[in-house]
Formats: sequence, C-alpha cells, structure tokens
Amino acid sequence: MQETNKIAGQQDDQVTLKQLVIRLTEWWRYLLSKWLIIVLMGLAGAGLGLTYALFEKIDYVAELTFVLEDSKSGSPLATYAGLASQFGIDLGGFSSSGVFEGDNLLEFLKSRLMIEKTLLSSVKVNNSQKTLADMFMEIYEVNRNWKDDPVLKGLHFPVDQPRATFSLKQDSILNVLQGRLVKKHLEVEKPDKKLSFVSVRCTTRDQIFSKLFTERLVKEATDFYVNTKIKRS
Repeated sequence: MQETNKIAGQQDDQVTLKQLVIRLTEWWRYLLSKWLIIVLMGLAGAGLGLTYALFEKIDYVAELTFVLEDSKSGSPLATYAGLASQFGIDLGGFSSSGVFEGDNLLEFLKSRLMIEKTLLSSVKVNNSQKTLADMFMEIYEVNRNWKDDPVLKGLHFPVDQPRATFSLKQDSILNVLQGRLVKKHLEVEKPDKKLSFVSVRCTTRDQIFSKLFTERLVKEATDFYVNTKIKRS
C-alpha cells in the first residue's frame, strides 16, 4: 500500500514538473511574439534616462563642521562673575553671549545680517573682483529677464559700494537672494543634539561658490563673535 502511494506521488510530481515546463514554454513564446514592443520600450527608457542625465545640472555640496565653545563651563572668572551678579554686581565681559549658544547660533548663521555680509564679500573670479551676490545671480541667471526692464536693467552689487548707499532696488533684490539661499541652498544643523558640533552646508550648481560661501559665512560669524567678545570685555 505504501509503495502504491509512493508511485502515485512520483507521478503527481512528474505531472507538475511537466506542466511547469509547458507554462514556461508558453511564456517564452509569448515574449518572443512581443519582442518588438519590448525592444521599443527598452530604447525609450534608455533615451529618457540619457536625456535626463544630459540636461540635469549637477549640484555641488560644500560642508564645514566646527565645534561650538561651551561657555557654561568657562573659566573661574566667569564663575566669579556669576556669583557676583547674585549680589547685584555686574563685572561684565564674563557672561556668555546668548546668541552664540545652542540653537540660537543655528538661526544666527541663517540670519539676514550674516547672509548679506557673506553675499557682499568680494571674491576673485577670472582675474576680476566681484561680490558673491553678483556671482550667485550669474550662476542662476537671476537677472536674465531684467534686460528689458529699465528699472532692474544693469542692477548689480559693486565690490566698493558701501552698504549704506544701496538703493531700494538693490536692498530688495539682496533680500530676495538671502531668502532663496536660506530656503533652497543652505543647511545649518547640529548632527548630534548632545554634542556641540555645528555643520554648515551649501549646495549650488557651482562648486567654487558653494565652497566660498560656506567658508565666508562661518568667517563672518566668527568675526562677529570675536568683535562682540572684545567689546564686552
């Protein structure tokens, strides 16, 4: 009885395997009958991928990471200054500057003051000096549609022009550039909330601009920090 069941099971396996071979053969014949459609779809997909690769512009990322000074664990003088303040005595110059602490610094680096100072800093490109603001407008062709506009035609930001002499148009365009950079191209964050490391990342179509803007932004913030500390002291 067991041998009979075994033989029947083998026959069922043989039938199943035969059906599988038949089914695969049918699918193969079906695919061969549709070879033209398959080839055309493959060529179309390859063409779309090639077109995207040719016309898609590359973005360059520049990143600078630095560590933030922990002012809470500062020198003994800062401790004495804090103790003296409890008795109404202000020693000055030893208390921490709140704008440079924690998440305040992240927002400070993205503030209009820092971004504008960075955009108006000069760089040497092709043996000529120009501001990062003008360089940014050239990269993204911001002023492409200004040629026929008598109000905005020829608007730029000369290296030697004092900020106080900017026209309302220059001020408005500079504000637009600042907003665009913060929204689309600039990232300032703390990779680890428990640590004091701050990461500044700029992503644009131009590798030189990404690098220079990142370095200048951190430098402007550093200079502002040093000058503030010196004045307080």
